[in-house]
Amino acid sequence: MKVKIGDKIRSRYGKERILTVQSIGNVKFYDVIDENGIHDVIQEDYARPYKEPARSFKETKVRVYNDELSRKVQEALKKLGGYLIGNRLADGVRYLFIKGNKVTFGNMDNYFNSRPEKEVQAYEILEEAGKL
Repeated sequence: MKVKIGDKIRSRYGKERILTVQSIGNVKFYDVIDENGIHDVIQEDYARPYKEPARSFKETKVRVYNDELSRKVQEALKKLGGYLIGNRLADGVRYLFIKGNKVTFGNMDNYFNSRPEKEVQAYEILEEAGKL
């Protein structure tokens, strides 16, 4: 994979992260920094190109009507920008709340309806993730 300093890449091992290439080693290693300012070194073989999504879902909320849709939307959010919901996907979730790069969840209708975030549809998130 050809990259240059300043390019964004995706880490393929461990926790999914979006990284910025700081320098390129002479043995196919990249010195990278993540969005929290943490430096790391990864092998070229474990890096994938990252394309900035055209649309951001930060500060939104979404209804997911069943476990399968919930899982798909959570995976799509992770693919779109490293949105974090913890170390694993949450089961039995009906509502997702996206604040910054964090995703929280709930099951209470009145809480979902009272939240100020803009509501988006699950298909919008899935379509955007499908473009990457």
